[in-house]
Amino acid sequence: MTGTPEMPAHVPPELYWDHDIDLFAAQFADPFAGACDALHQGPDIVWAKGAYCGRPGWLLTRCALLNEVHLNPQSFAASLSRDVSRLLGEDVPLLPSESDPPDHKTYRQFI
Repeated sequence: MTGTPEMPAHVPPELYWDHDIDLFAAQFADPFAGACDALHQGPDIVWAKGAYCGRPGWLLTRCALLNEVHLNPQSFAASLSRDVSRLLGEDVPLLPSESDPPDHKTYRQFI
């Protein structure tokens, strides 16, 4: 399956996760705690067949990695995402979630 749309060639086979995160979490009585516990049994990061809204991508399974992403807008720009606005059928940023510093702080102060 290496090199297919489900598993791109750059993804090591041991990091491929053949699940959709939403369906995976739904199988637990407590979707948050159950999915987190299960994901912590594996690698710190996986390439998930369904990482976000059924689309493939990298899925971070540890708090330290999530913090690294959220605290590094130069490398992981929220403004380039626009995933939520696309779900709504719009091409406008959902503020403040899809904005980066310093704008993000300004928007949050209004809220």
